[in-house]
Amino acid sequence: MRLDIHITGLGLVGSAGSTPEENWQSLRRGENNFSRESTITQSRLNSKTEASFSDLQKDKYLKLVDRVALMGITVAKQAASNHERDVIDEALVLMGTSRGSVGVLEKNLKDFQTGKNLEKYLSLATHIGSLSSSISHAMNSTGNSLTIGAACTSGLQAIGIAAILLQTGQGQSAIAGASESPLTEFTVKQLSALGVLAPSSNAPYPNRPFHPSRTGAVYGEGAAAVFLETKPTLPSLGIIRGYAAAFEKGMNPGLTENAESLYFAVSNALKFAELKPSDIDVIVGHGSGTLAGDSAENFCYQNIFGDSQPLLAFNKWSIGHFVGGAGAANAVVACMHLRDDFVPAHPYFEAEHEMGKSHSKKLRYALVTSLGMGGGANAMIIEKA
Repeated sequence: MRLDIHITGLGLVGSAGSTPEENWQSLRRGENNFSRESTITQSRLNSKTEASFSDLQKDKYLKLVDRVALMGITVAKQAASNHERDVIDEALVLMGTSRGSVGVLEKNLKDFQTGKNLEKYLSLATHIGSLSSSISHAMNSTGNSLTIGAACTSGLQAIGIAAILLQTGQGQSAIAGASESPLTEFTVKQLSALGVLAPSSNAPYPNRPFHPSRTGAVYGEGAAAVFLETKPTLPSLGIIRGYAAAFEKGMNPGLTENAESLYFAVSNALKFAELKPSDIDVIVGHGSGTLAGDSAENFCYQNIFGDSQPLLAFNKWSIGHFVGGAGAANAVVACMHLRDDFVPAHPYFEAEHEMGKSHSKKLRYALVTSLGMGGGANAMIIEKA
């Protein structure tokens, strides 16, 4: 089924900026704002966004919620900032997260273990649906509200499922994306045990997707969202044409060497969009910077596109890996690539390398990919509006 769903609003916060434009300009300038901890490099939320949370928490319903919900509300408000009230009122809300309200859970578990009484409404802030329900509350939206949990593919899953729901008549508008705040003590220990995190480094680019010297991912806080409409009430920023998801056979920590699930997802997204591989102008890829993950992802692209591979565009070296929010961030950044007909240089490559160069060319179709622990893969095709 070819999709015809318009993106009419964007939201993005992270270490590199407090708006989509700030993050995009940081990417264009070749910057990152990572913090070097004792053993690993992290991507922490910028101070401007952090300062805005106190206003949100004046709402008694939001007093106890995790920062993952506060970031989600922030990007939802950004994505809907120019829309009329009646368009927002009935919007579906689909937001993804891999780790959920881990900050609030860890803090209150420690309190519980020391004999402290728990807050009366704590359960409302820690259940799996608290992310989407908090956003629906803050936006005063009455449409269906769902939280999607699918590891690092959660965000692109949320956008893809929202697009399908709208295409099949389940609504006329939706707020979709993901939010993640994974820098809690317990979560960082789990991720460190997997051996996927880049070690602490004074190198200007500790995260280097697809580079031979890559050493791992830089996990961090961030959130991204899009406002979707069947009939745009504002200028369209991109049109979702195809979406597909797949999962690796068996139990795997990630993709297999030949990336079967990603191959299946990309192939089906192309089929549903009624496009050929040669129609794709840019791949806004997952590019986590891990040895095995990048290798499998690259194998898939070579298998599908052969010698006519489109431009590759990665952003985690600048904004960090939002975990469940990574795919949603890719979708937002893809709209920026299409808008400006531009792919920034990847400054950790040598200047003469193809990926070390910036590219200005007409871009019509962007392939957005997202990969997750366990072997999940998503692919979405966005057309320039």
